Amino acid sequence: MRRRNLLELLVFVCAIALVPLTGLSDIALHRLRLRGGSSGETYYLPPAPVVRALSFGYNELGADLVWLKTVAYFTDHLVGDRDYRYLSNYLETSLALDDHFRDVYTYGAPMLMSRGEHQTNADVLRAIALLERAHRRFPNIYSYAFTIGAYYLSELRTRDKKQRAVWRRKAADWIHRAALLGANQPWLGTLAAKIYTQQGQREIAIKHLRELYLTTQDPKARQQLALKLRDLDAAQAADKLKAFAERLQKRYSSSKLGFVPPTLFLMLDAPEHGPFVLRMAGGPAKAPAK
Repeated sequence: MRRRNLLELLVFVCAIALVPLTGLSDIALHRLRLRGGSSGETYYLPPAPVVRALSFGYNELGADLVWLKTVAYFTDHLVGDRDYRYLSNYLETSLALDDHFRDVYTYGAPMLMSRGEHQTNADVLRAIALLERAHRRFPNIYSYAFTIGAYYLSELRTRDKKQRAVWRRKAADWIHRAALLGANQPWLGTLAAKIYTQQGQREIAIKHLRELYLTTQDPKARQQLALKLRDLDAAQAADKLKAFAERLQKRYSSSKLGFVPPTLFLMLDAPEHGPFVLRMAGGPAKAPAK
């Protein structure tokens, strides 16, 4: 067990074993239990504050014991009905005893995502919430940020285009954060940039890629980031050129100088009133006044 010796474990187990013998604990458990559905399963574990009080200061050992019960509960239902209705209760109780228990975060999120065809967005959002909590406790571990991004990107389902866009933007933000944390996977940065670009946020994609380029130490990774940056810069320049061409065509179509070739019109600025302005290499030169 983590950070405690066997004697302390035995003391705690014995203390927990004596609790059901008291009438008070029996009444408390009766009031606090959550009844199962058609399976008739009953959740007897008291709320986290009660379990914490019953741990007599051995909170880490208590978290270990609850975690063992969590794994057993998950395994029983994994090979059966996959009805994990009390899984979140077990996970929350473990973390209430020891919120730095990394295994609960690392394996708890995949457990919440193990309902197969019965998985809902609510399951995914619970897993994301658990991983966000993990990221707050361990902000330098990139895997939590990456997994959050992956869940937002590929696990949530909706027909609402606006909601999907919000989730994809969050996915890009988290994947970019994972890359910044030193995941040493250059494709993470390019994946985030691709999502931003698809969402019409090419400037953000370029900004984040430049940020990664400046902070990355791996030469190969920098080379890949540089190639992606070059592509995005070229695409951005092409978009600006296209927008300029559309504005020019609109102006040309409505101009009084529609009789001149477009190449010549490109050199001219023809306002509605007054003489035209010729764009020269040395600067604009107005036509002589009459």
